[in-house]
Amino acid sequence: MLKEQSINEAFQLLKRVREIQKEHNRNKSAAYYMKYVLHPNWITEESVMERILFLEKEIERNPTYVDHYAELARCHLSHARMSWQKGIEQYKQTLNINASMDHIKEHIKEAEHVYDAIDHVMKKITD
Repeated sequence: MLKEQSINEAFQLLKRVREIQKEHNRNKSAAYYMKYVLHPNWITEESVMERILFLEKEIERNPTYVDHYAELARCHLSHARMSWQKGIEQYKQTLNINASMDHIKEHIKEAEHVYDAIDHVMKKITD
């Protein structure tokens, strides 16, 4: 039979393990945040996709932790911004190969303005 002291010790041990796990998760996130804050150009599409998968798993485990939802949203927007930029680059390459594609020429500046707007909103959200 368990004694009250044993139950208390078990509970304290469980709390310590939980705190260690929280700290581990914080450290895992901190490296990503610092990389993003200090060197946003170092963030790759691959690292964003890895982070999205990680956050989706974390949300499944703890669906009430709102910070994961906010970070997941930011990651999806970052991924979309990267994809938009790649699309613009591909259209520019298309024009380098065939400059007579007027329908692309007419709208590439508009696409660049949309990219700038996305970038501007991203900065507002993350500040």
